[in-house]
Amino acid sequence: MVAVAAVGVTVIGYATAPIIISTKLKGVSSEPVIAVALGVNTLIYAPLAALTWPRQPVQANVWWSIALLGVLCTAVAFPIFF
Repeated sequence: MVAVAAVGVTVIGYATAPIIISTKLKGVSSEPVIAVALGVNTLIYAPLAALTWPRQPVQANVWWSIALLGVLCTAVAFPIFF
């Protein structure tokens, strides 16, 4: 259930960011806003990641999968939204 809630928070953030930019931050470039959004997301998720850290070592292919999906999804999502 925690994972579903985490995805929900991310979806809400991705959905509201373009609205905020288009209505409140018309004169601001989207790159700094994206950087702040990613930074806030990191601050929110870091404690959750620490609390749910696995007890056994994680295989390298899992880390590569997480990194690739994170970068790829972010690289695709933000240009679409902004």
